[in-house]
Amino acid sequence: MNTRVLLTLIAVAFLSPAARALEFRLLSWAGTIEDLNYANGQKPVAVVAREGSLSPKYQFTGAGPLVLFREIQRDGKTVREPVASLTPPVGFTHAILMLAATDTAGTAYTARWINDSPEVRKSQTITYENLSSLPVAIKLGQEELALEPDAKLTRPTNPDVYRLALKVAARTQNGWEMVISSSQPVRRGLRTLVIIRDGRENPYGPKEPVECLAFNDIPPLPPPPGPSVAGR
Repeated sequence: MNTRVLLTLIAVAFLSPAARALEFRLLSWAGTIEDLNYANGQKPVAVVAREGSLSPKYQFTGAGPLVLFREIQRDGKTVREPVASLTPPVGFTHAILMLAATDTAGTAYTARWINDSPEVRKSQTITYENLSSLPVAIKLGQEELALEPDAKLTRPTNPDVYRLALKVAARTQNGWEMVISSSQPVRRGLRTLVIIRDGRENPYGPKEPVECLAFNDIPPLPPPPGPSVAGR
């Protein structure tokens, strides 16, 4: 190979952004979002985001940001109208993206990245993300925790316990107010993400200061080891 060509290829490899493989799920901050797409390669992939359940798993492999777009008709042609350009944080192999519209028309979105990588959110853990505007106190079984707004923490759980009592209180202008009193599964192998957010308007009763969304799953298995050098 010509030396000049070789040096050019090396320079391109160093200067071009590295492609990354990312598995992600979506969560909506408010309402259901089901008119967006992203491109994995050149093929558009339709996505859905709901506020009470995680979306299916999506795969993204690319060197640039994850761009969400709508397909619209313009001058008789189908064109892509971008609504968000999201750069995955370094080191994320799995993520949960909480999408929030920046206006009532949904012409643009922002996203909060939650690291869902199995090395970070491990089996037998529970992670709390306080996205509310209030400090909260959490009691899971006998463990008591305090969490300020925009703070998060991960705690291990006991694999020999199937379920624990969960209580959450929020500190309002009137003092501490109990908002959640239920139970939380913590059985063997399970990991849990608890998102705490400001309470929403409730047509059937008073609005709570905060509310909790809990998502339980099993971490994905690590990739199989590659062939050893000795086996080649």
